[in-house]
Amino acid sequence: MKVQPQFDRKSEDEKMRLSRLLGAVKRYLSDNQVAEIDIGYLHENTEGLR
Repeated sequence: MKVQPQFDRKSEDEKMRLSRLLGAVKRYLSDNQVAEIDIGYLHENTEGLR
């Protein structure tokens, strides 16, 4: 009988948060209307990025 490893909820929550942040940054970078990357805009408009 195998023992299942304990589910690490905090680690999974962190992975989900980082995935959401990466998705938001990728959407911004792939926007054809963005001529110049504005890091300030990303910080202000992506919750939790700072």
